[in-house]
Amino acid sequence: MPRRLWNDGQEIVEQDLQSASPSLEIELYERVIFALMGKQSNCVMGAADFAVSFVNATTVALAPGVGFQFDGTQVDPEPKNRLLYNAASANQTITTPDPTNPRIDLICIKNSRVVIQSGTRNFKNATTLVVAPASLPLEDDWQTLAAVVTGTPGSSPTVPATPSGYMAVAQVLVAPVSGVANQGSIADVRVRFEKPSSWSSLNPQSANYTMTLDDEIVLANATGGPITIKAPLAASCYDASTGKGKKFKVIKVDATTNVVTVQGSGTDLLGDANIQTIANQGTAIDMFSAGGTQFWLD
Repeated sequence: MPRRLWNDGQEIVEQDLQSASPSLEIELYERVIFALMGKQSNCVMGAADFAVSFVNATTVALAPGVGFQFDGTQVDPEPKNRLLYNAASANQTITTPDPTNPRIDLICIKNSRVVIQSGTRNFKNATTLVVAPASLPLEDDWQTLAAVVTGTPGSSPTVPATPSGYMAVAQVLVAPVSGVANQGSIADVRVRFEKPSSWSSLNPQSANYTMTLDDEIVLANATGGPITIKAPLAASCYDASTGKGKKFKVIKVDATTNVVTVQGSGTDLLGDANIQTIANQGTAIDMFSAGGTQFWLD
């Protein structure tokens, strides 16, 4: 994390003190949390976070939630990856329906820092040097700002553009005269955070190949002739301290009769043998290590 350096005899100005918090946020959001999230951004964290629900013909509710948003306009020392946070449900007003045509409104959110505490403090005017009580902001926090973008009515209405700096979370169909009919008029367009473990890296191979610990799914293409995919040592794919073992999948992706051979490292076993073969397109071998000298087949 960047550290502000104060030297003996140095003048300290407001910016020196104000920079501590943004530096900490850069460390957390840019370098730690963003990586732990599998480098996902512009997303909500859970199934209920920032969900939009029907209230009545001219009102929808934005649920509380937590999310993560990327703001490329920010410059150092402000973080570009920023927290979305909404502590309580908040109603959003839909403008008066068109008398003739339907329209589609867009519910959007963005991050913002909002003053949450103010107080009276003595303040010295830098010009007059007069000291007098003044009401000053004392603390701010991440809050989520919501906006309702009103669409253009038409016989076949289109979705309005998302304003710069915002994320769209729902599209609302507003019927002529009557407004929002029910929950079915609200289309959920939130991007949800996916656990990094549910994303798998794909590694296409068309020649003999030895897998590494970075591999997850190997797409074996034997169009040019039979190939062998060799597994790492089973012992290297198991962490005894956590009880977690590495999983691999090898899939034959070509339609030829050429065989894909999956082989254990050294004398390691894959199931009950050192070698397993895949003859048909789309067939896979799933294996995981529990330590020792063997991969178990799933």
